[in-house]
Amino acid sequence: MGYNPELVFSGNIDFRVRLIELGLFEYSKIKQKELPKSISLSLHLARTPITEDLKIQAEYLDKIEKVINTRDFSSIGLHLTGPRHLGIGQYGFSSHYLPTEEQENNAINFIFELQKKFKLPVWIENANFYSSNFNEIISEYASIEKITKITGCELIVDLSHIIISFANAKIPAAVAIKLINWSNVAEIHLSGVIKGTDGVLHDCHSAKVDTRVWDLFKQIYLLLPKNTFINLEHTDSALVKANVIDEDIARLYTIIDELQLPTHSHYDLNKYVTSHYMKLLKKWIPGLEEAFSEDNLDLQSEIQDWLNFCKYNNICLAIDEFELLLSEKNHVYFAPDHFLKYLKR
Repeated sequence: MGYNPELVFSGNIDFRVRLIELGLFEYSKIKQKELPKSISLSLHLARTPITEDLKIQAEYLDKIEKVINTRDFSSIGLHLTGPRHLGIGQYGFSSHYLPTEEQENNAINFIFELQKKFKLPVWIENANFYSSNFNEIISEYASIEKITKITGCELIVDLSHIIISFANAKIPAAVAIKLINWSNVAEIHLSGVIKGTDGVLHDCHSAKVDTRVWDLFKQIYLLLPKNTFINLEHTDSALVKANVIDEDIARLYTIIDELQLPTHSHYDLNKYVTSHYMKLLKKWIPGLEEAFSEDNLDLQSEIQDWLNFCKYNNICLAIDEFELLLSEKNHVYFAPDHFLKYLKR
């Protein structure tokens, strides 16, 4: 997930979150905050001299080295951008990347220096929004592929950036599927998309994930490596109160579950499993339904949350105690015993 102060400082982070991505400013706020051990941090640098003069790069990296503790991070992410003084970069935004041999070589040097200095995996992100034609887009993604092959770094693919860049250039976003080496992807970004008064599309981290982004995600999900991070870039605190984050998390896992089902299946197996456990748990644990009713709690929702917890923590459940084996005691549990432990937790 993207850094969201409301979630981080309240501690109400979804149990499935494994990575929080944050910039230097956010890092200065969070480094004294104790996070769950299951969550790692990725340093995300959107505006760097990645394509600029090597002396400027060295000065920048020396400055970064003074303000971070590399042991706090599991990776470093970079936007692949043009020189900061060009275009809208002059006003503090990210510059458009137009590949040249010099800029590619500078980017390669910057990544090598990052890898050498910080000893962390480096990921680069497609950061262009305002491509003017198809040739420009092809050259951008060909350059990304060249840089990753030479440096060994992996990719952050921002699907919203693809939707925006391709739409602004009047090209179908699905074309991007052929331009990207999906087997080299470490992380996917999902976010909102808004339209400016001039009709141009822009990235938005304070809105729910755009329908077009979800549609593209459905097309590429099965092409991704198994352990790819899926990052909902909801960094606006207001989204927590509006339940947008919870809704998008629920939608994400619904889509993943649907895509992972065999193509011939037309049954909602999740509903069946939840319904069956409703019957079994009420039989196994006398008074369970009454206790939930007295406290105005929803037993079905709690069972669904428990099953999700098991799923995303690789916990297997056994309905029959005779199925339990000593060699599997660390990941196979008798269902009613584990449900009660989950409730206490």
